Amino acid sequence: MFVLSHCPTDSLLIHRRIVWLFSPKCTSEEGIRDALLRCYPFNVIQSFTGAKIDVVPLPKDIFTRLAFQRRQRQIYDAAGHTAFFITAEDIVLAKLMAYRETNSDKHLNDARGVLTMQWGLLNLDAIRRGANGAGMLRELENLIESARRDLE
Repeated sequence: MFVLSHCPTDSLLIHRRIVWLFSPKCTSEEGIRDALLRCYPFNVIQSFTGAKIDVVPLPKDIFTRLAFQRRQRQIYDAAGHTAFFITAEDIVLAKLMAYRETNSDKHLNDARGVLTMQWGLLNLDAIRRGANGAGMLRELENLIESARRDLE
């Protein structure tokens, strides 16, 4: 996956470079241009190797940008392969924001699961600051209390 660190203001130049590098067959040139202008993810496939790249423009919102800056390289399998992951604290905050947008309890359950599984390892003060800034502090405190009860 390739993450563009911003939505390109010169999307035509980025579009031309992608087309030149990958000669995409799966995504039309018009589709690439449109995705770049709208800041939508897309993929391209190099025609002679079949290599696929997912291109994900980083959203402009401050939370996503900060979570991206705080990401950490972690080992994800027994062979020692690594990848970048956002922090558990940012996952909790992302789930709270998803709940705020969708009103789906699934996101609260996911956040509670992270709190429960990572209990004792989380920076709860940092999560509280983020939740307070997002107007979700009451929901977070309810989740923390619920996770605490789950662990008793």
